[in-house]
Amino acid sequence: MSLNLVDPNISKAHNNLLDNGEGSWFTLGYPSDSKDQLVVMSCGEDGLDSIKHSLPDDHILFFILCQHTKLIEILWCPEVGGVKKARAMVHARAVAAHFNISTSNTHSASSVDDLSAAEAKNDTTLNGSAPPSRPPPQPKQVIEPPTTVQNLDTEEDDTDSIVDGYHDVDDTPQGVEQEDLVERQRIEEAKRIEFELEQKRKGEVEERRRVDEERRRVEQEHKIRVEQEQRMRVDAEDKRKAGIVKQKSLEQERMNKMISSGQVALMGKLSALTKSNIWRRRYFELSSKALVLYKEDLSSKTPIQAIPLNKSTEVVDSYEEVLVKNSFKLSNKEEDLFVPSLETQQPSITHDYPEDGRYNINCESLTGYLQHYRLQSKGGNSIDLPQIAVVGSQSSGKSSVLETIVGRDFLPRGSGIVTRRPLILQLIHTNKSQDYAEFLHMDKRYTDFEEVRSEIQSETFRVAGQNKGISKLPINLKIYSNNVVNLTLVDLPGLTKIPVGDQPSDIERQIRQLVLDFIQKPNCVILAVSPANVDLANSDSLKLARSVDPQGRRTIGVLTKLDLMDAGTHALDVLNGRVYPLKLGFIGVVNRSQQDINSNLDIGEARKREEEFFAESPSYRNIAHRCGTKYLAKTLNNVLMAHIREKLPDMKAKLNTLMGQTQQELNAFGDSTFFGKPHRASLILKLMTQFGRDFVSSVDGTSSEISTKELGGGARIYYIFNDVFGQALESINPNHNLSNHDIRTAIRNSTGPRPSLFVPEVAFELLVKPQIKLLEPPSLRCVELVYEELMKMCHNSSNAELARFPRLHAQLIEVVSDLLRERLGPTAEYVQSLIAIQSAYINTNHPSFAPGTAQYAAEAQKEKQKQQQLKYASMTSSIDEERERESEGERSSGAVDDSMAIEARPGNNAQND
Repeated sequence: MSLNLVDPNISKAHNNLLDNGEGSWFTLGYPSDSKDQLVVMSCGEDGLDSIKHSLPDDHILFFILCQHTKLIEILWCPEVGGVKKARAMVHARAVAAHFNISTSNTHSASSVDDLSAAEAKNDTTLNGSAPPSRPPPQPKQVIEPPTTVQNLDTEEDDTDSIVDGYHDVDDTPQGVEQEDLVERQRIEEAKRIEFELEQKRKGEVEERRRVDEERRRVEQEHKIRVEQEQRMRVDAEDKRKAGIVKQKSLEQERMNKMISSGQVALMGKLSALTKSNIWRRRYFELSSKALVLYKEDLSSKTPIQAIPLNKSTEVVDSYEEVLVKNSFKLSNKEEDLFVPSLETQQPSITHDYPEDGRYNINCESLTGYLQHYRLQSKGGNSIDLPQIAVVGSQSSGKSSVLETIVGRDFLPRGSGIVTRRPLILQLIHTNKSQDYAEFLHMDKRYTDFEEVRSEIQSETFRVAGQNKGISKLPINLKIYSNNVVNLTLVDLPGLTKIPVGDQPSDIERQIRQLVLDFIQKPNCVILAVSPANVDLANSDSLKLARSVDPQGRRTIGVLTKLDLMDAGTHALDVLNGRVYPLKLGFIGVVNRSQQDINSNLDIGEARKREEEFFAESPSYRNIAHRCGTKYLAKTLNNVLMAHIREKLPDMKAKLNTLMGQTQQELNAFGDSTFFGKPHRASLILKLMTQFGRDFVSSVDGTSSEISTKELGGGARIYYIFNDVFGQALESINPNHNLSNHDIRTAIRNSTGPRPSLFVPEVAFELLVKPQIKLLEPPSLRCVELVYEELMKMCHNSSNAELARFPRLHAQLIEVVSDLLRERLGPTAEYVQSLIAIQSAYINTNHPSFAPGTAQYAAEAQKEKQKQQQLKYASMTSSIDEERERESEGERSSGAVDDSMAIEARPGNNAQND
């Protein structure tokens, strides 16, 4: 942090203060737009009395006062922030150093009293003795003011040492000279320190500049990335809107095949309602009422599954309009978004539930309809809806608990394993007096529950067989009654240990896996049924529930057969959670015995006996209010509603995701303009054209589905021609089956009885034609490889729209394959004819023969030259031999003559004598 004191006004105020002398003063302060720049704020000659009572409470001032020929500094620092005060203290030291004020004459004040005390303190210090006279004039020293910015990081001791030098001056010449030397050294040291600080400041400025540039670069990259993401989002939104507009034009037949109409209509409208800032409770009131009206209207007209998409959308639109106009008013304020003006009709059993029971029932209604659409729609099993699964061993009383909750005898009974398929039981409360049941697999309403039992048995035998086997395929049953609460229960097969009769040997594993498939889902609440007359440590249902819910957060324990426990024993500790704690607790019930069932004891009477048992039992009378089937039904309803409230946002998000995926699949099937019998010809022509384009693009290499793993299409054909076929041709030996003997024999046979002077061309053709035939096998193999690749491209030329019509696709492939197969034979014949043409007439004037002819001529010329050289060498050797013989004859004749001359000499004759 730097402080700039190079200001002409400050220098002028300082000179005036020195000239005016005693009582003169001036103040320095910060302007409003700076934190490290001081300016002259005011000045005067009458001391500080005139401005003591008009000092600011939120500004920092620096008072420079001349008192008794000394300069003093008073820092006016009121109650300001710690950072400002610290910065002012640092700046005060810099100001004192600038005006040569010692630290003993520097004071601080935060009030008028402190200011007066500072003056008095300084006066006492100076007046301890007689006031000093004005010092004699000294040689004037020109001290240039600093032209650079002073850094506040300078040590206080260095500043004080420099400042003190201006006040302790020796008057002798030697002292003056020594003082000048010291002063010069101090000035040089100060300049050195100032230079180092300036370099440090420049380095800091450069570092800040580099950091700023890096920050601007990062901000620019971030801005570019944000703009790209924004463009991508805009493009995606445009595509989504285009898909929505396109979806609205689809016809009824196509939509019924691809997605459940009721699910799309209801969930689409409920999703639109939740986009506003509607209170959650009001949203469920609105949505549940729309569903109730929707159901009542459809039940009086036609089954839900038979309603087309466009009709169901119109129905929901009309109900929504009625609700907004008649039941809800839109307020101007956000706090009153949806204020009900009419009370929503509620079932008559709401008095059995908490204050928000209406909300719970509506939630269950919504979930019930989602369950209905999930079972009807394709791929609906991927939606995990909240439900309650009943788990227990055989003969633990599961069926009795369910029948008591429903109030009807409708489940099959018998020895051994009876429930062999999961039974998804939806209980729906209605205000109608007549109870009835409906199966999903049959379009029939049952009012006789004996028929319901028979249908469950028949459907079980039809799928699971007669040999006590089990099946994962569930049976879906809805029961409408005014005596039930809205619940969704799943009755699972009872856990068993040993196979009985014709059961498979791994029946225990099959049942265990079937139960786990249901209870391991996070949205499933586990109802673990255990008999009270068996030790709880041996409970199979609690053991299985603990394997998927170790903390017991979504498990409800049910103790049956409390009336069959041994005398003197009770299950009070278990019901109070002291033996096996569960977050949702244990509930005790008393079911009908087998004797009661055989005697056709009414379920209503059985409920009364159950209430009497808990009320009169000494062990259970204190907890009778939380025992019994009625309390169990209410608890299950509340638990399921709380579970639905927790999971419904995730369900909605998952449904929206599934709808988006289904919409994308639907858009991939093409435009709906060509659907219908009148447009079949146009559709076929369009699909054939698209098929042809895909085939051609595969050959040209412009297909959008190009593989990066292996060669295909036109690239594969290029590889066949240049690599496979080329290597096959290069591997052919042109001298295959041709020996020197064969060549000589062919030449002799082609000349007949006459000897040949030149090589006959007939022999050349006889030798070359069989070699040309060697090109035919690799050429035909090349044709076959190209045919196979074209067939592969034909099978791969398909799209999602053509895949909707498998028969048409298969017919197109068959037609194109037949066409390719037809052209395979003529293509092979054409290749054979080309080879036959080449072997029938060998054009020796072709440029390809020129290099061979020239080479032959060159070799002949070389041979001729060689023969001439041999002949010349022979002649030369003959001449040399002749000359050698002649020279030898001459030498022999000369020797004879010499001998004759010697004999003829006189000396020789005398000797002879």
